[in-house]
Amino acid sequence: MKILLADERPVVLAGLRCFLEAAEFEIVGEAVTATEISGAVRRLLPQCVLLDAAKTVFDATRIPENCAIIFFSTAWPKEKLLQEVRSQRFRKDGRRQIKTLTRRESDVLRGITQGLCNKEIAKTLGISVETVKEHVRNILRKTLLADRTQLALWAVRQEII
Repeated sequence: MKILLADERPVVLAGLRCFLEAAEFEIVGEAVTATEISGAVRRLLPQCVLLDAAKTVFDATRIPENCAIIFFSTAWPKEKLLQEVRSQRFRKDGRRQIKTLTRRESDVLRGITQGLCNKEIAKTLGISVETVKEHVRNILRKTLLADRTQLALWAVRQEII
């Protein structure tokens, strides 16, 4: 599998490269900025982009549908990282895989696609507006999208909601 690594920290990129190459994955490139990620994906045609969920933000709509996106955490044990990457080898469909949303994040996403504001979503779900905002931030980070409008369009196009 061809993998593009994306992180703003050179030491993390070096560690990931060594670890994944030892596990017999092909690292086709590395990127630091959102612009570099988009350019590298077009140029190198990876099957998977591996991103640090807490550090990297870019517009996922610029990534081809047949390229998986895996968010990782530097807190993960190495076995979990390998499991996530290996699971991409066996994907049969061409749809991009985004890190799984929690049940509550899915509920918030449904509210966004219905055109509800944070206050309305909070009232509907019986949670605070601040909690809704946190869920929206998490969803945007996981999907690599820039705003609620992109998120709503993406959710409808991907038939998530």
